[in-house]
Amino acid sequence: MLQSSLVKIIGVLIILGVAGYIGWSYSNTPKQSAGPKKIGISQYLPTLAGATQGFKDEMTTLGYVEGKDVTYVQEIFTDPALSSSTAHKLLDQKVDLIYAITSVAARGALAATKEDGVATPIIFTHANDPVGEGFAQSFKSSGNNATGVSVNIAEVTAKKLEFLKQINPKIKNLLTFDAKFSDPAQVLTLKELAKQAPNFGITVIKYMIQNPPGSLSNKEIAAYMGSLKPGAVDAFFQPAGPAASIPDTVKMLTVENKRLKIPSVFINLPFVELGGLFSYGHDLPAIGSQAAIMADKVLKGTKPSDIPIEFANKYSLDINLKTAAEIGVTIPDAMLTIANSKIDK
Repeated sequence: MLQSSLVKIIGVLIILGVAGYIGWSYSNTPKQSAGPKKIGISQYLPTLAGATQGFKDEMTTLGYVEGKDVTYVQEIFTDPALSSSTAHKLLDQKVDLIYAITSVAARGALAATKEDGVATPIIFTHANDPVGEGFAQSFKSSGNNATGVSVNIAEVTAKKLEFLKQINPKIKNLLTFDAKFSDPAQVLTLKELAKQAPNFGITVIKYMIQNPPGSLSNKEIAAYMGSLKPGAVDAFFQPAGPAASIPDTVKMLTVENKRLKIPSVFINLPFVELGGLFSYGHDLPAIGSQAAIMADKVLKGTKPSDIPIEFANKYSLDINLKTAAEIGVTIPDAMLTIANSKIDK
């Protein structure tokens, strides 16, 4: 009888001890904020909308219901000088995380969080050389409140030239643009283009755009393109940067390229949909998806500095067959076979 009572007492003490520990543990567990998580999207250039949509789609796949589990606040800017102020707008709305599209947006977000004295997590994508540009210590760990997806402009640039030569082995003079109002991606692209072009027997012809991105730069580019006569250049290469990425400018460029009957290579699918001959680059929805997987980890408690920076894992070759017919070029079967999309309307 005594032994039975003793067992019961010990059992009660164990239960009380476990209950007390659970209560202590609960009281010392960081409380999650009520309501959906708010994600601020800082998107540099409207044409990168695919990276935004890919991010949202993957968040849905991961179980985040918009309006219930997560909400989005988006800011789109075209002037690199506005990157920090754009991030400040998002921080003012008390976002839980910033999704920054491109190196320009990432640097602005990092600057804004530092200026505000906050450690709001930043997930970036389509970032050119984050370590070389100085906003990450290494690919293993950024050493700060950011991580994300990096792109390889060098690899993409060489491949674009290879495709151009497949379309027309006789290409010698390649037109591209530089700009007084530029960004790091444009500088890096043109540097790589100058390095790679001689390997393909190509001479790069650069026109320097003097006016800021917008109506003035559009008029300037239109005047220059209109002055060119057929045979002046053999192909066109769209650089990174805002001036040659404005939709109205791209539409004008495609018209002029068709007039000159030259193949043109653009950055990604949206420009091909506007009439460019082809594009080869990092798949925008895919890099958005990669970034969302990282965002999910951060929202569940992992520090950005503990998540290694990744390279984009998917590329996209997109071809406008209607444009090809209009300028009288034949796209090689080797390109058609691997194309991700073929536009014929």
